[in-house]
Amino acid sequence: NLNLTWKFLIIFAILMGIIVGGLNRIPALENTSFQDIAVYLEMWVIIAIFIISNCKSWKEAVGKCFVFFLISQPIIYLTEIIIDVLVNGKVFTDLFILYFRNYYLHGWLIWTILTIPGSFIAYQVKKGNILSSLILSVACAFLSFTGSSGLLNTILYNLTIQLK
Repeated sequence: NLNLTWKFLIIFAILMGIIVGGLNRIPALENTSFQDIAVYLEMWVIIAIFIISNCKSWKEAVGKCFVFFLISQPIIYLTEIIIDVLVNGKVFTDLFILYFRNYYLHGWLIWTILTIPGSFIAYQVKKGNILSSLILSVACAFLSFTGSSGLLNTILYNLTIQLK
């Protein structure tokens, strides 16, 4: 029952973008679970549920979830670009074009747009009825599938490296 103000949401989105972008550029964390948040959806689903569950109407949930992702995801890429420019001396415009082309091509813009119907559906969980249970079961199945497939992918990747 957090009072999720717009100011808090925007600051949270900016901070998440900077933190995730920064974590994704630390060489010592490469191929570790610390960088998973930049690649896999699970944590973003949990953050969306946090936002939605602290809203007072479905319209507020849709708006705040959409705005959070609209701000946080590009900031991840912008943070990575700035770090690469400052640390590795790369050209800002080249990286900007590459990263944001990847932002659109890899689907984050699509996922951001999908927060509109997704937030509406997820808000229905607050009603505490049978439909809520069905929605939660689908969300849990999604998280279980993506989490286990990501874990299996990591195990197989590490096995192939060790076998070489």
